[in-house]
Amino acid sequence: MVSVPVAAALSRFLVLSLAVISDLLLPDHAPQGALHYAFAADCRVAPLLRPFTRWDSAHFLEVAQNGWRHEWSHAFFPLYPLMTRALAALLAPFTSLCTQEAFVVAGLLLSNTAFVVAACSLHELGKHVLRDAQLAHRAALLFCVAPASIFFSSLYSESVFAAATFGGLLLLELGSPWTACLVLAAGSGCRANGLLNAPLILYHAACSSARRRRGDRRQAWPAVGEALQLVAQLASVVVGYRRLCGASTTRSGWGAAALAAEGTHEIADPSPTPTGLAATPSSWCDDRIPDAYSHVQEAYWNVGFLRYFQSRQLPNFILATPALLLCLDACRTVRAQLVWRWRDTSLSDKLLDVLRMPSMKGRTQHLKGDALSAEQAARVAVYIGQWAVLSAIAFFFSHIQITTRLVGAACAPLYWHMAILSQPPRAYKKSKRPLLKWKLEGRVLVHAHSLIYVFAGTVLHANFFPWT
Repeated sequence: MVSVPVAAALSRFLVLSLAVISDLLLPDHAPQGALHYAFAADCRVAPLLRPFTRWDSAHFLEVAQNGWRHEWSHAFFPLYPLMTRALAALLAPFTSLCTQEAFVVAGLLLSNTAFVVAACSLHELGKHVLRDAQLAHRAALLFCVAPASIFFSSLYSESVFAAATFGGLLLLELGSPWTACLVLAAGSGCRANGLLNAPLILYHAACSSARRRRGDRRQAWPAVGEALQLVAQLASVVVGYRRLCGASTTRSGWGAAALAAEGTHEIADPSPTPTGLAATPSSWCDDRIPDAYSHVQEAYWNVGFLRYFQSRQLPNFILATPALLLCLDACRTVRAQLVWRWRDTSLSDKLLDVLRMPSMKGRTQHLKGDALSAEQAARVAVYIGQWAVLSAIAFFFSHIQITTRLVGAACAPLYWHMAILSQPPRAYKKSKRPLLKWKLEGRVLVHAHSLIYVFAGTVLHANFFPWT
């Protein structure tokens, strides 16, 4: 049985290799209005690094090198670009790379190392939550071939966020709440959806409350943990306001003139937007909560309720369909198990069961025809709930195609459910009943979904085609 660290490292090597080969062999797409990351003339290994500077990678590199000098830069949270900048500074004395190459290499090292950490954390988290070592191992291996693999290896914040999220949740499961809250707070400094980990902190606080004595100072950790999750979000609001809303503030948008003056970046098509230099604050500065992140997401990326519900976005809805269907099926599976487990039980017993307190007797075995036990369903219910909320946000508010990587970096139960569907129980092999037949077909679909998205996503993203 291959170990998780080896599988994770090998998968990153294969994804990186496929991206480089694809970019060398196939012509690049030229998307309009996209930010391009330009290497200096003396950069010798730029052709090998270029496929990892597409789309948001160029934005992260811009922020890492030059800071939040543009209004649109505030769509990108600080932890990942700051870590990339620090690592590039550490690498500089030991390499002959040009400045641009050093930043890209630093980002690649950061993302791919964080991916291995995330895979190992997911493995251990699965063992503690599911109490099934084989299922946890299978889930971690499926993470190694995650449909959003290219984003875990490029200069995106997904890998660091996944490492912080899975690692923080593992620490909560292990009973180290203070460290867990710090790690999860790092996730909030990486991506806006890190706030959705806050309810999980409260959940674990409730689970452990019966084991704590009154006056125990550890009772303070839930409140501190919740506050820490808000720090990065509030810091983003404060910094954005101070930078962009001062009376003498000068801001630049997507304009070609502003970026051309910097010498290292260029805009593919400058025509859609003006230079955007302004000496007076924007109207959002007068909002009750002047949040630069929300303003930028709405103004530059057209993020908002039902804004993506357009006929021309149908291909993107199709891209996100597998991730959404997996969430729906997981919710259905857990609900069926809990209905069966909780029949003829009181509301208080149901609550105690979800909080992992000793209340339920029996009914821990599998519901007939399902691979998830009733006891496992009770233990994963809150994680499934977080997954469902994030999927709903992606469906109704975000660019729908990012659902695959959004939930792939934040939701451990995605991989647990994929592992459950891909299990080959003996009973399934001999049965011709429709439900069990679906399980067999589901196993094929899970593997096909992962492999197709890994291959197609890597090839397309490396050549600047839009993907998830």
